[in-house]
Amino acid sequence: MLLNAVQPSRWLTPLRNLMYPPSCLLCDRFLGLSATAVVCLVCRAGLPLRAEPEPAGAHEGLDGAYFLYSYGRAAKKLVHRIKITGDPRAGVWIRSEIAWLRSARLTNFEPLDASDPDRFDAIVPVPSHHRSSLLNPDSCSASLWAHELAAAYGVPVRRALRRTRTVPKQTSLDRAHRLTASENSLAVRGAALAGCRSVLLADDVMTTGATARACARALKAHGVRRVALAAIAKG
Repeated sequence: MLLNAVQPSRWLTPLRNLMYPPSCLLCDRFLGLSATAVVCLVCRAGLPLRAEPEPAGAHEGLDGAYFLYSYGRAAKKLVHRIKITGDPRAGVWIRSEIAWLRSARLTNFEPLDASDPDRFDAIVPVPSHHRSSLLNPDSCSASLWAHELAAAYGVPVRRALRRTRTVPKQTSLDRAHRLTASENSLAVRGAALAGCRSVLLADDVMTTGATARACARALKAHGVRRVALAAIAKG
């Protein structure tokens, strides 16, 4: 009974912090041995929340869009941490941001509110530009974002989209090629969409919106009636 009552994390946390000093997820600034936050105040100031949704019609082919941040320096670093380093603190941070939005009753960022008559049936992560992501689909930033949204709102994640060919990164293309790069590079897993009429796409960054529109067209061609987008940042 005594052993079961002990909470090892209470005494292991200070020891762990001594061995691995807490640092800011974005700038690596030392946060202090007793820190519980994962982002310093300076970087936090560089991540202003965008709680206002963009209505249907604002982006061609999408039935609404939600963005957590504008794509500034701090948001770019956050996406990099998720995508390149796979830092687990990024998931902690995203989770805390969603929780804060909900506790602050910023209902404009409630795309999955259970009281919404247009509630989404599933969250579909936008697949990575590389087919190699099939080996570890949870490694991409869109998947982490999708799972955090799903955990917060109790909506299932459905991997209904997959890449049929490798597509160059959007950052390596000019605007004209960005608009066409995703065409004919997506396939839909019809079985994953069973019972889904309203879907929320989850992506890390929206720039031109070409990828999101290609995903929406592919999903609607398989019977989905409503497709909106939720992205970590808008470029």
